[in-house]
Amino acid sequence: MTTLSYGIDYLLRHSPTVSIPVVSTATIYNSTNIVDSDRYTPFIATDYTNPLRIVTGYYPDLDKDPQVHRTLKKYYYYKLLDKWMYRDLKSLLAYVILDGGKPRLINSISDFNPNSVNNTKEDELTIRVNFLENLISTDLIKTVLERIVSKYGIHWYHLNKNEDLIKKKLEIAVKELLEGKIKKNK
Repeated sequence: MTTLSYGIDYLLRHSPTVSIPVVSTATIYNSTNIVDSDRYTPFIATDYTNPLRIVTGYYPDLDKDPQVHRTLKKYYYYKLLDKWMYRDLKSLLAYVILDGGKPRLINSISDFNPNSVNNTKEDELTIRVNFLENLISTDLIKTVLERIVSKYGIHWYHLNKNEDLIKKKLEIAVKELLEGKIKKNK
């Protein structure tokens, strides 16, 4: 078995210049300054093959990126409707009753019975969820997410680690929305 050993001076002379790989973080210039500088954070790094070479640039701050906000808002909107409503937040479906096969909100808060949906068929649950989809807006989801981010100091990109909190806060928000609509219809 042969072991090759090279000195650092040999490696520096014969290795290609390597810059720090930065994904989606290239410096974005217009004619005079950085575009959307409030959404980008500066970084300084050194090239590990040449410590005297300093690399500077900007990377996007995901907490300020509206595309990240839109993506997460949409993700949690459909997660609420397509997953949590059928399992963990099934009790919210008790605010909707089927009257002749057509969904509508219950007449009063006193009619609310969370156990009424326990033995309901899947297709009836789907009708109720589709009805709630017309009442729950993505703006409600965005408002809840923004409150969570600001109140608890959670980064937008760490929301997935706090889904129990999100689920709890969305349940409260949807419950308040539905109860408000029921009281308004009286």
